[in-house]
Amino acid sequence: MGMAGRSRGGMRTSGPAFVPEDRTLCPASTETALDDVHEGTNAGRACSVISGTLCKGVVQGTFANKCKNCEICDFYQLVRKEEGPNFIFSILLLKLLRKYPFLLARSNSQAGPGIAASKY
Repeated sequence: MGMAGRSRGGMRTSGPAFVPEDRTLCPASTETALDDVHEGTNAGRACSVISGTLCKGVVQGTFANKCKNCEICDFYQLVRKEEGPNFIFSILLLKLLRKYPFLLARSNSQAGPGIAASKY
């Protein structure tokens, strides 16, 4: 899942959401609707559009509350640089989440994979 937070296999050892004493899963690590976006697992490399993500050990709010911080986040900038012209901006990811709300229900129940980036 990149460095965005806690993944299902255990706690991360680096990245913006690393908090060694906390074993909480970051919502980006379980959000399957954005699986494969920016070549990440679940929403791990698209965490900027997921509400309640962990960043530097602090639970973040909604996209509207955190978007300015995400845009200057080192991890966000790294993903943007690595993806280059393939980077999918937040507005498109938010539209995708709204267009396919059934995927959000699937991700909450862990019923299967979400939409692959190649389907955009």
